[in-house]
Amino acid sequence: DNFAPTINASTAILVTIGEEFTYNLLVNDSNGDDITVASSLNTSAVVSGPNGEGEVTITFILQEINLPVNVTAFSFTVTAKVLTNLTNQQTCITYFVPAC
Repeated sequence: DNFAPTINASTAILVTIGEEFTYNLLVNDSNGDDITVASSLNTSAVVSGPNGEGEVTITFILQEINLPVNVTAFSFTVTAKVLTNLTNQQTCITYFVPAC
């Protein structure tokens, strides 16, 4: 049997507007397949990490211009996919505070 990859990451985080934030996650495929990781962030995001098992780091800076008025949280989704198209998703609720 072939199984979808697993994602181990926080489901809620706190970020400060205008400051760089790093979101770390661990991905693993029990079958040893290479894993491609993508993010749904609409901010200035860079997804880096190994194509396979291990730690993946997503770095982003949340700017006020990216945010709807009167919103204090948003969510983003990280998707891990193997070549056989089996996927797993992790959604993270992101709460933010204004820069001081």
